[in-house]
Amino acid sequence: MDCPEHRISFLANENIPLKSIFLIREAGYPVYSVSEIIAGSKDAVVLQYACENRLIILTFDRDYG
Repeated sequence: MDCPEHRISFLANENIPLKSIFLIREAGYPVYSVSEIIAGSKDAVVLQYACENRLIILTFDRDYG
């Protein structure tokens, strides 16, 4: 059962390669990029943005936040 209103959306941190972001998009998943919308932001700003927009953060940082 596909429920578009409950679809998972992602926010890719700046350390996620753009090629990976493009591939995720091509696969049909909504993924936004910190580099494209809030470049250079501190972790707290990125976390707030993700929470406000109900996005799952993709990152390679082990100490994020």
